[in-house]
Amino acid sequence: LPMVHQNCLKFFGEVASYDRYHGLVHDGDEASRIVNAFGSARCLMMANHGVIVTGETAAEAFDSLYYLEQAAKLVTIAMSTGRPLRPIDPAVCAATAEAMRDERPLYARRHFDALRRTMLRGQDYGQCEGEDLDASRHAPSPYYS
Repeated sequence: LPMVHQNCLKFFGEVASYDRYHGLVHDGDEASRIVNAFGSARCLMMANHGVIVTGETAAEAFDSLYYLEQAAKLVTIAMSTGRPLRPIDPAVCAATAEAMRDERPLYARRHFDALRRTMLRGQDYGQCEGEDLDASRHAPSPYYS
């Protein structure tokens, strides 16, 4: 993932790639190779297949998948112009990524909760017992609604 946009920086040094595709994973050897390909990354781009993301919580994994997709879309759009991409300085990438990592659990939880509230309001499920779905009573986030 080229580091050409702020959304990309969330993944600086955290995306690994697996360049082999051998069909469906039916044996432990291929599964082990995929797991090993992660190394210390939290996202794995798999050739001819797709992406796998990990997280400490479901909220963090969802948030990573969402923003990785957004970053990939932005890079694809930028590449479609035919003009050279302008990579962000690696020192800026590292500092920005570190700042984002510090806040990841908080913003991932807020993002996940906001999506959940939106989904529950969009359906006629009503309020779940014991849950406060009124977004106006929650602290606002500068990044998520």
